[in-house]
Amino acid sequence: MKDHYPHKKRNLYCTTDHMFQKIIPSCLILIITIFYIIYLLQNEGMIWTEHTSFKQQDSISTNIHNDVSQSTETDRELRIQQGIAQEILRFHVIANSDSEEDQALKLKVKDAVTRALQPKLDKASDITEARNILSEELYHLEELSDKIIQENGFTYTASASIEKGYFPLKVYGDLTLPPGEYEAVRIELGSATGRNWWCIMFPPLCFVDATYNVIPESSKEELKYVLTEEEYDSIFSNKNDKEKVKVKVSFKLFSFLDKWIDNK
Repeated sequence: MKDHYPHKKRNLYCTTDHMFQKIIPSCLILIITIFYIIYLLQNEGMIWTEHTSFKQQDSISTNIHNDVSQSTETDRELRIQQGIAQEILRFHVIANSDSEEDQALKLKVKDAVTRALQPKLDKASDITEARNILSEELYHLEELSDKIIQENGFTYTASASIEKGYFPLKVYGDLTLPPGEYEAVRIELGSATGRNWWCIMFPPLCFVDATYNVIPESSKEELKYVLTEEEYDSIFSNKNDKEKVKVKVSFKLFSFLDKWIDNK
């Protein structure tokens, strides 16, 4: 049978081809888009984890840097303290108790002992000689202390020794000794549970008038002789040093606030 509408069929075929040409690319774009979205959803956790990991690594790096700085400063302070400890001998008189009577007796024992030791320690040229002199005098120091105790009507006794021990930060006039382990001559009165009196026995700072809040220049010169410049500077504070401490504390406070704000 003869086709009476051949031109209509051709138009239909052309229209269908044209539609396919438009639909297929659109479908491909849609499929690619869907797959890309699925990929992003699947990898979102990993991308976020990597981002967080970078932040954590940066934080760890910063903390390590701060820890190293703090460690370096701590090592320096320890080195200075140990250097000072190798060149000085401390002297401590520990009272029987904190009662007024026991504390007053402590000072009397201190006065008698320092008077007895001054001429002997004047002969010491270094810490080794001073240690040897004091070791030989321990028995006499106990005898002298017991005598003062008995003269003041107390019945307990005294013990004298040279030993190493940890001491907290101590201020003596305008001198500040950092905390740490030091060698010290110790005279313990009775139960030795009261407050102690202390000074530096060598170099001989015990024999100056401690009622003034400044170490005499002559005594400072003796310290300069046995300590390094760094060690000497570390134990004598001045106004400028105190201002530096205030600035350092303020700087740390602002640094803390900055970090706190950043984390918000």
